Amino acid sequence: MSTVAAITEITSLSAALSSTAKRLPPGLSFLAPRCVLLSAAILLHDTYSCPAGHDGRLRSQEETAQQIHSVEALTNASKDVAALAEELLLFILSMEKDGSGGGDSVSDVSPLILDSLYGAANTLAWLVREEGLAQYEDGANSIKRCLERLGVRWGLAGEYGRMLEQQDFAYMMQNKGLLTLRAF
Repeated sequence: MSTVAAITEITSLSAALSSTAKRLPPGLSFLAPRCVLLSAAILLHDTYSCPAGHDGRLRSQEETAQQIHSVEALTNASKDVAALAEELLLFILSMEKDGSGGGDSVSDVSPLILDSLYGAANTLAWLVREEGLAQYEDGANSIKRCLERLGVRWGLAGEYGRMLEQQDFAYMMQNKGLLTLRAF
């Protein structure tokens, strides 16, 4: 791609993002870039949140401190995504209620947010299994509802929702002793 073509592409993307940002409420104006950053944070901290290293050895004190920090950061990022999902759902519902075109409001949402929704829902589901706190379950359910609503426009949102449901089912079966899950 030539420099001129790249600049034209960037300018076009910037204009599209600016146009979309103007149609969204202030809290959601930079939703896609925020979600891309949150998704990266979830992936990064997920790697360091496991109790044992990838090689099976016990962690050093520094690694244990990093693990504690990563679990906290992973939890916070996931709760932030759940709050964004709830805000996005309220926006979509208000657009539908006002007759402002709920379908258009979903079209204004970038598919770049989907990975953060999936990663956060997975993390919150893990925290529910580990700690059993209702706040994590509420957050995971908000994200699932958001994925379901976005699935009207973005097929990937529906796929992420189905994957989360399959994981929930697998863990339920495991808890009943009917299935053994293995980590790869």
